[in-house]
Amino acid sequence: MKEAEIIAYLTNQATPAQQKGVEVWLAANPKNEITFRRIKLLWEASRDETVPMAPDVERAWKNIHAHTQKPTRVLRQKWWYGSIAACFMLLIGLCTWIWWPKVDMQEMVQGDYVATLPILLADGTKVWLNQNSTLHYPKIFNGSKRKVVLSGQAFFEVARDESHAFLIETPSTTVKVLGTSFDVMAYPDSLQHWVQVQFGKVAFFANNNADKQLLLTKGQMGLYDRQKDQLLFLDNRPNDLAWQNGVIEFKHNNVTEICRVLEKHFKVKFKLNNPNLADCRLTGRFEHVTLDYILETMKFTLDIKITRTTNLITLDGMGCS
Repeated sequence: MKEAEIIAYLTNQATPAQQKGVEVWLAANPKNEITFRRIKLLWEASRDETVPMAPDVERAWKNIHAHTQKPTRVLRQKWWYGSIAACFMLLIGLCTWIWWPKVDMQEMVQGDYVATLPILLADGTKVWLNQNSTLHYPKIFNGSKRKVVLSGQAFFEVARDESHAFLIETPSTTVKVLGTSFDVMAYPDSLQHWVQVQFGKVAFFANNNADKQLLLTKGQMGLYDRQKDQLLFLDNRPNDLAWQNGVIEFKHNNVTEICRVLEKHFKVKFKLNNPNLADCRLTGRFEHVTLDYILETMKFTLDIKITRTTNLITLDGMGCS
């Protein structure tokens, strides 16, 4: 199937015969659907929607061709909302790319903001990058393994292929997907690597000791301490996924923990004028809301006074001791 015919199909300029040809081609092989979705995604990302006009097949193909020829793409990212099959979180401290072992990676994607459009890998896997994140991956997966290299944070929706394991590699740790889908986070300034499983099953291990692995399933979290060279099981922290799904939930959490979550998510700082406020607790679920909305909820629920400057939020009140 020629790419120009797929573009004509997407822009509603295909003849009835071409439309039928594309539909027959899609039904013939699941790999054809992966190719179709990849071209569709690139077409949607490259088209200019600011000026209404009739579809231009030649212009659309040139835009897609330009995207596929560039070794590096920069994604301007916002919040992504959507359902997922399975996911987990991995926080990994990284060295510079100079120290990384050489891998046969042909493309690099770097994002400055939270992803709004996914990267579509050759096997159909979708990847959403968080801010200041970089992903190296091959144009085509060869051999018995599908391996990518991550710096920063990304949400993965991995195409299921039990005969070809999916690996996420960093200088110190590796995550091996044993089930369906997952989410990964890996920033350079962290001394700890961790995996948080929402659904599915993963293996987590240090690169210097692949024989010692943590097998993690839904609701489990594993941490690797680089200084101690130690793997540990921890309690799951669902709010660390808020960057990607927009959901923050507190279940009888104290103010100290609430402030920690909000500081990380909204990039602000909190100050407690009365230490007794740390004992106050809140239960609530917030989906795709602003920081001001959460602060107003805290204000009336906990009976506290809130003063806010640019990046500093001060809490004051009688406390709950």
